[in-house]
Amino acid sequence: MKTMIKTAGAASLLALAVAGTSATAAPAFSTLYFDQNAGWDPSTAQFFPGSTSLDGLDFSGDPGPDAPAGTQTTMSWNSTVNSGVSSISITSYNSSDSPSVAGDVDNPAIVDDASDTWDEGEWWVIDRLVQENQTLAITGSTVPNPLWIADTLANLFIYTDAAETDLLLSDLDSKVTIEFWETFNSGEDPLCPDSPAPLGTVCDDVYRVAAFDFDPIFAIRDGFKYTFEFDLLPGPSRNANGDVVGATLVCSAFSPCIDQDGDPINTGDQIWVFTPEFNPGTSELNVRMRFAVSEIPEPSILGLMGLGMLGLGFAARRRKQS
Repeated sequence: MKTMIKTAGAASLLALAVAGTSATAAPAFSTLYFDQNAGWDPSTAQFFPGSTSLDGLDFSGDPGPDAPAGTQTTMSWNSTVNSGVSSISITSYNSSDSPSVAGDVDNPAIVDDASDTWDEGEWWVIDRLVQENQTLAITGSTVPNPLWIADTLANLFIYTDAAETDLLLSDLDSKVTIEFWETFNSGEDPLCPDSPAPLGTVCDDVYRVAAFDFDPIFAIRDGFKYTFEFDLLPGPSRNANGDVVGATLVCSAFSPCIDQDGDPINTGDQIWVFTPEFNPGTSELNVRMRFAVSEIPEPSILGLMGLGMLGLGFAARRRKQS
């Protein structure tokens, strides 16, 4: 009887010892480094002007050699009636030049990182989208929606060292499909009767994306799982003078919003981003990322622990029988 108890205990202790040795031999990385490269994909963009006299889409700007092939940083559309031009541009960052390094005086959610390194649990900005809005004169009294559908493509590289020599993960040609819903700025009473306007302008424009486009991605190294999460962070909106006069608004099933009448906005399985209607004006939206690390028990460790538990269970049963 005593021999059986000793054997079971030895197996459990051996499993714990092996687990401790494995963790010590290959510690997890609590600081990582990233390089994000994103742009618009002109080859898949779709424009639905109907009879509005709107024209587009036009693309410009080189995102650099590490971005997906053929992508460009700025997409624009315009009115042939008043020659107004609206656009949206993408700026991508790495872990050295991200706004999260020094913080953003116009966005308190982007704080100054004291360590200047991207550490576990910290949200860091990897992309910034800036919409430049102009009032676009149209023919007719309606705007087909969505006005356009376009894809962004991104190449994300994550490293374990600042010199970017040890690649932990590469997420290539990652696609996010964006729908843009333009609102007809009628100035009617009640405000924007056919569209939600939670920001209270005449009338808020809406970007829509599928929530699953921001699902986490994973990497495994030396018995540890690295989980990378993404979300959208509102940014400031500025008037024609460059003064901050508001902010964009991100709405989803997990972050519900109400419309101009106080009713819930049903976003379904999408994320909706509302931007105010200024003429002209700009609105910012940030994509940010954080990571978490968890240990993965090795099969051999699980087997030893299972043997230990089996031995303890058998010993306990023998004890009852005696």
